[in-house]
Amino acid sequence: MTPIDDLLKAPNLREWLDELENSWQEEQRRRHQFWADVDESQKVEFILGEIVHHSPVYGRHWMASTNLLGYLIPYVRAIPT
Repeated sequence: MTPIDDLLKAPNLREWLDELENSWQEEQRRRHQFWADVDESQKVEFILGEIVHHSPVYGRHWMASTNLLGYLIPYVRAIPT
């Protein structure tokens, strides 16, 4: 017997389905609102129903990332496909 089988036999299945549908609709509303409000200059994501703001990348971090990328690219290109 699977968890779905147990769920289908639950006496309060209708309540669970209603709650799930309401949660889904609210998540979709928030997702659409997020995409309407956000612009490409912002470092934000919509992850599992939550809006996640990322810290901006500043000079030293950007330079370190760029240097690492410069070292890694030749090795990645050398890997046979």
